[in-house]
Amino acid sequence: MKISMLYSEMGVDFLAMRTVVVLLIAAALIAMSAVYVNGYAVGFSKDQARQEIDRIAEVSGAEYAESCPDTGDGVSIDVAIPRCVRRAVFGGTGENNSTVKRQACVYYIEYTDGSSETRVLDARLAYGNDTSQVARDEPVVLYPGRYSLNIKSETMNGSIFAAIYGGAP
Repeated sequence: MKISMLYSEMGVDFLAMRTVVVLLIAAALIAMSAVYVNGYAVGFSKDQARQEIDRIAEVSGAEYAESCPDTGDGVSIDVAIPRCVRRAVFGGTGENNSTVKRQACVYYIEYTDGSSETRVLDARLAYGNDTSQVARDEPVVLYPGRYSLNIKSETMNGSIFAAIYGGAP
């Protein structure tokens, strides 16, 4: 007797079980893909944050290396700090939402996931007050958002600093 594919019911008993197995495997693959894409997006945001913050540090270092304080208008740059950053501190460090400790040649990135990076710079960094146009020996803190910064060499207490105007003290 010849079995026809159209009229045979031999595989019907396990059809529901096969459907469940296929759905479970598909759900697992979708979950793994979502985790991968999320991790990739977070990594991309951190890379973008590092690029923006490193750009500020590089311009500050170049302005400091020029060492002609109190002359010229400095260098203006526009930066965008991504939302994955809790804060970026120039001229200081801080850990776990603690207060910022003053260290003139250091910049610090604290991410929203709790991780952080501290980097050393050859330049001494300081806060430049936009309204009074006076530099102060304080760290500069940047939070997520867009900034138009002006960086120029300043002399304070007999030392040369790269003052960052446009951030928060």
